[in-house]
Amino acid sequence: MLPEIVRQHIRERNAVLHDRHRGLRCFIIADESSTRSHDLALLKDEICIAAGTFAACFDYGCLKPRYLCLPPFRPSISEEAWDAWMQSLDNVLRVHAPEMVMLCSLADIKRNSTSKAIADAETYYLDCSASPDFLLCQGIDLTQPVVGTQAACVMALQAAIYMGFKEVYLLGYGHDRPVELHRAGHLQLLRQYQVLAAVAAQAGVSILDATRSGSPDIFPQVAFDELFADTSLASVPFQRKNNEYGFFGDFSTWAEAVQHAEGYDAPHIFEKVKDAALQVKSGQAAYERDSVVFHAIPYEWIAPLAYWLPHIASEYDSSLNLIDFGGSLGSTYFALRGYLTGIRELKWNVVEQPHFAEYGNLSIADTCLRFFSSLSKCVQSQKPSIILLSAAIEYLENPYEFIQELLAYNFDYILFDRTPFVEGDNDRLTVQFVSPEIYEASYPAWFFSKKKFLQLFSAEYEIVANFSAQDSVNIPSTFEGFVFKRIAPENSKTPVADAAEWSHYNQLGDFIRQVDTPVHKQYFLAHCCEAGGQQKELQTRRMINSCLSQFSAQHQLMTIKNKPTYAIFEMSNSCNLQCSLCNTGAMRQHFPGVERGTMRLATFKAGLDKLLPEIESLLLYNWGEPLLNKDLFRCIEYAKGYHVRTQLSTNMMLYTEETGLQLIQSGLDKLIVSCDGLDQATYQKYRSGGDFAKVVASVENIILQKRRMRTLQPHIEMQCIVFAFNEHQMPQYEQFWKAKGVDSVHFVKMSYMSQHGRVKAQANGYIPSHPDFQPHFPYGTMRSCSEPYNHVTIDWNGDWYTCCFPSGMREYRIGNIVTDDFWEIWNGEAYRYCRALLKNQQSGDGYCETICHDCTGIFPHQHTKRYWLQERA
Repeated sequence: MLPEIVRQHIRERNAVLHDRHRGLRCFIIADESSTRSHDLALLKDEICIAAGTFAACFDYGCLKPRYLCLPPFRPSISEEAWDAWMQSLDNVLRVHAPEMVMLCSLADIKRNSTSKAIADAETYYLDCSASPDFLLCQGIDLTQPVVGTQAACVMALQAAIYMGFKEVYLLGYGHDRPVELHRAGHLQLLRQYQVLAAVAAQAGVSILDATRSGSPDIFPQVAFDELFADTSLASVPFQRKNNEYGFFGDFSTWAEAVQHAEGYDAPHIFEKVKDAALQVKSGQAAYERDSVVFHAIPYEWIAPLAYWLPHIASEYDSSLNLIDFGGSLGSTYFALRGYLTGIRELKWNVVEQPHFAEYGNLSIADTCLRFFSSLSKCVQSQKPSIILLSAAIEYLENPYEFIQELLAYNFDYILFDRTPFVEGDNDRLTVQFVSPEIYEASYPAWFFSKKKFLQLFSAEYEIVANFSAQDSVNIPSTFEGFVFKRIAPENSKTPVADAAEWSHYNQLGDFIRQVDTPVHKQYFLAHCCEAGGQQKELQTRRMINSCLSQFSAQHQLMTIKNKPTYAIFEMSNSCNLQCSLCNTGAMRQHFPGVERGTMRLATFKAGLDKLLPEIESLLLYNWGEPLLNKDLFRCIEYAKGYHVRTQLSTNMMLYTEETGLQLIQSGLDKLIVSCDGLDQATYQKYRSGGDFAKVVASVENIILQKRRMRTLQPHIEMQCIVFAFNEHQMPQYEQFWKAKGVDSVHFVKMSYMSQHGRVKAQANGYIPSHPDFQPHFPYGTMRSCSEPYNHVTIDWNGDWYTCCFPSGMREYRIGNIVTDDFWEIWNGEAYRYCRALLKNQQSGDGYCETICHDCTGIFPHQHTKRYWLQERA
């Protein structure tokens, strides 16, 4: 038997299930003959909990339960029969329901360890050691022992009540199979059901028997077919039963909707929110949402913002000045504050109704949290750069007018969370009726056309993230979040700095150079990369260096005083695939002079030490596959020891479960997975030698390991190069990977890489029709480029290049980061020539001398080979 401290730890994990589906309905389905007589296809959009051997006995083509409750092992079952059933379960779940959440008896934790399906799934164990009388006294709490079970349905019912379901419908719970039950066991089972009926009544949960025949007379019965007779109610102009809660109607005007609604500013709502917020502030509760308090914060509710807000703060020297529009009395602030402890300066400004703002400043505000009664007052007072709207904009009478107001403020970032969308080109205006368990209220609520909504931001903002929220309602819809980043305006002229700016630039440049000697740097790194307040000096230096970098690029200086802010370190310039247009893959024959190899840890350390302490982030990949490098994880650990952000891109063919563990433990910040299709046939058209199924399995595994280790890192991004043969899959591609649980999906345009690549792409019909993903040519006026001011590319052997494209082509090499003096290269003849080309916008023969065709790379010296033009000739 497991020690009690272990059992307690396992039970505490169940807290994340509490109220996960508050106010919704579910169906508990057992493997009985009566279950088979129902039309289970009606349940495909319902939340279902399968109980017992259901998973191995039913066709999943029409039904995929969200949860599976496994029956406890009994001595009457032979080990051979149990193992055979578990094997059949593994096969079914692997094919039909890999995302299913498992609910098991804690007594079977060791026995279940042999099941791959259970090991890979999100699994929770119930301690079924309590008596029915204990349940009557204590209620149902899955972090404590629950009643012992004679059937998996008993476990499923306890889980359903704990997860907050308002209505629970039973199918086949009565054991109507032709199997003789032991009389004592049968009576014990009836006793358990009677206790659960009483506990559910106390909690306000309705348990209804929807089985046609053969069930014991414990729960009220309801006809299964009648449960789906009124599914059209939510789509007519307005029709609602008195006891239904959710979103109803499709109104043409706000005034029409208001006639059926009470409003959000009802006094009793404010009083309930006040009480809940005070519990959270005092520490009596962990979290509050819509006046409902929680003693544990559901991780999936806050994961996207918990990742993106610190990420955005890193762009502002670890500071965050944010508006939380419609943020109640700080609900989101209190939920996230544990994830924001690393932010140096936090200003969380809630904009709410006047009475909320007044009370908030009086009783809830702290050194970081303050309240305002209008958006304009908040902007004028705090000058924030970011605005967050979480479950807010849908409750405004004129949301599109408000969006125009947002755009006028020119926020750097606009974040939406829990925003409802419907398919099609038209919005839908409903009335939301709130369950009285939360508070009695009703108010108009919009569901937006996603296409129409996103179009408003397309001219001034780019989408850097799109994620799914956890809300689930009674009408067909999705609740999603977006991170919009403002597109920087193009500067038509190079600004001229005045004498004061030059003086300031020189002073800051001298400050950067002071520590850039081996003795001073060694002392600095030893003392200023530790935890706590000593990191402030490191942050200060990086902030100053970033400012210098921006000044250098803005004024297009030839000799600069800042160091790079980010770098590419090529872990390996070899690859295990033969991608069609890649210089390391199928096009390798056109680059015969490139020497192949992998970077050693000593080379990595020596190179990174030259860039420290100012370097902020590293890309640990360029043309090759980084997982070929056995020192990769130690390199990541070394960089993370100096608080440098790390990112790598991989095809995942070399991934193993051990690889995933090492990537997480090393501290990797971002993992980009390259995958250019949704099936093997499409995928292998470009990534020759790759296996799409291997990519899917590998991504699923590292997501699973992140969940088990309860970590947000690394951020997992799926990246797809858009070709003619896969552009039609873009919408499904994003849906597929978001459903798997990745953090972001990114579509990128193809690159020709060379004139040979251009010819091959055209001959193979690779060029897509989508206007946003057309490759463009390197001829014409050279665009602005910041690479010579803030970036270096280091090849596997330490060779230094100006940008990512020519890495490994020794005619473009300008030095070696290990053997050469940093400042002699950084401000040497080659770099100054690159910067001059950018400033003068011309080359000797009328063509832009470029080696990077999609991101404007620069020739490192005027006498080197003109790569593109020579091939073209």
